[in-house]
Amino acid sequence: MHHDPADEKTLRNLANGYALCVHPDGQFNYSIRANLSTGESYPEGTELHTSRAFFMNTFGGQHVLVELAELLNHKELSNALVRHADYWIRQKRVSLSVILFLAHAYRATGKKQYLRAVKQALKDVRLDLVTVGTDYEVP
Repeated sequence: MHHDPADEKTLRNLANGYALCVHPDGQFNYSIRANLSTGESYPEGTELHTSRAFFMNTFGGQHVLVELAELLNHKELSNALVRHADYWIRQKRVSLSVILFLAHAYRATGKKQYLRAVKQALKDVRLDLVTVGTDYEVP
């Protein structure tokens, strides 16, 4: 942000709308209606995400929401993201794909259950480092 109050208001409005999209049980509403110039937004319909929400979790959605909650110190969105982290823990489906929600929940609450979930999500991660554009051969 460039410290323009209008920009901050737009972002706060978007954060408000996304906070409303997380149901009490932690599941995300499938659709949100948002005016990107004002940020005015609200959940649309009643359909819930019933899967891992591929685009939300993998293509930057969770990154943006966590950043908004923390940058703006937006309590409602932060609480909603903690509920969403709780949802994945209850489902026993913590993984790298929801790690930012889990890490945010730990930072927001300090509760060790979220740190344990982060560690669990990282447990099965395997990284293969590959050098591209050189004559180095990967064993």
